[in-house]
Amino acid sequence: MGAGSGLRMPRASAPFVGISLICAFFVAAVSGIAAAQGRYSWELSGLGSTTDNGITDSDASTFGATYYFDRVQDGEGPYALSAFFDPATSLSVVTDQYRTSDRWVLSGHYLLDGSRWYLGGRYQTQDYRDDVYGVIAGKYLGPRTTLELAVDTSKQTFGISPACVALCPRGSIRTNTTTLSFAHVRNFRSLTYTLSGGFTRGEVPSFTADTTTMPFSISLGVDPFRTYSIGAALYPTKKLGLQIGYDRNSGKYFTNDSYSLGARWFFRRNVAFELSLSNLDLHLPEPYGQQETRSFRITGRF
Repeated sequence: MGAGSGLRMPRASAPFVGISLICAFFVAAVSGIAAAQGRYSWELSGLGSTTDNGITDSDASTFGATYYFDRVQDGEGPYALSAFFDPATSLSVVTDQYRTSDRWVLSGHYLLDGSRWYLGGRYQTQDYRDDVYGVIAGKYLGPRTTLELAVDTSKQTFGISPACVALCPRGSIRTNTTTLSFAHVRNFRSLTYTLSGGFTRGEVPSFTADTTTMPFSISLGVDPFRTYSIGAALYPTKKLGLQIGYDRNSGKYFTNDSYSLGARWFFRRNVAFELSLSNLDLHLPEPYGQQETRSFRITGRF
């Protein structure tokens, strides 16, 4: 973590209050459903987070739902890895709010049972006309290892201003990214642990703009940026998981590092609590160099 950053426990901010209210709903509505069978088709989650950048705090809240077309079996492994060991075709929707901005993400995976390949895609939209489209192809290399390739294109639209007339441009910036990632599960005596990582290459090929009289397109010539990530999780019991992760994002004129740690506890086989802490080091002068995020998530399955 950044020097002197000092991770602190989250305050009772709005997202945490909202998430705490749905805790009672999950515990009451989910705990008794499908717990005996050990199978589930739905996974619902709610998350609240607070980010401190050294000057101000900002809150965010996220709600998500995933439907598995074939019911997932808990099996003998850690509950957190149920969908990894028993994969199924699925459809997910996530919505979150950050300050005054709302974002929606729709994604899905289609499992080809015989070959253990899976294909997927996602669409993300956010206020201010920001859109992301992506496709995914992955394969199980045996029952405990996956290799995945994802290609995304994002388009950010800007410049819509009632104060501008003819000379204020409207336009968009397109960003293309390609990510290759893996996940691997192993056992050491009675312990289960996972290793994961990935490499992302991104580029911003062009800037397109137009005024009321003169449309134009500019090749930005921006150097590609790269992201390297690695993570590990340890499961001392079926109910408890401990995670740690590290990311580095770098380009020609910038580098930032992100560190994270967390814990997830299934206090019932189909209801889990998760706490996580992360620190983003932007390598800028204080007080702008560090961003600290604290979050709490609850997950229910039925």
